[in-house]
Amino acid sequence: MFKNKTFEDLKDLIAGLALVVFAGFYLLYSFQIKSTLKNGLGGSRFFPWVIGSIILFLGLIQIIKALAVLARTKEISEPKAPVNIKNVVLTFAFFAAYACLMQPVGFLIGTFFYLACMIRLLSPKGARSLPKIILIAAAADLIIYLLFTRCFGVMLPMGPIIF
Repeated sequence: MFKNKTFEDLKDLIAGLALVVFAGFYLLYSFQIKSTLKNGLGGSRFFPWVIGSIILFLGLIQIIKALAVLARTKEISEPKAPVNIKNVVLTFAFFAAYACLMQPVGFLIGTFFYLACMIRLLSPKGARSLPKIILIAAAADLIIYLLFTRCFGVMLPMGPIIF
């Protein structure tokens, strides 16, 4: 099945395997977090467990998809679309700025600007309406904040905003 396959042909399979291995270690260490709730549901251990489970699930889907494509493809691989390096660099820059500014500006302000920047960056050229971006970023920010603080009991950095 892998005979005469190049790295380009196998990179989706390798990425899926890497995700599964990473998720395994992530889940292993997430169970070592001391739970802040007595019943074990929610608390400080819940969110890392959910994220690890999602990463594991997506890694398994990636492996299955890659194996299906490898089984169907012929010997010669087709050229793929080029990667937009500018978007990749901007994504990492936005995330780094978000992480650095989380403590000083707080979760609500930082997440709003991060989401607005990412929506603007990743949306198609014709769908970059500023009012729509602001509305989506604000709604998602509020939903995420309420979900984590009210449902999961997670304390988030507040910055200058005090409730």
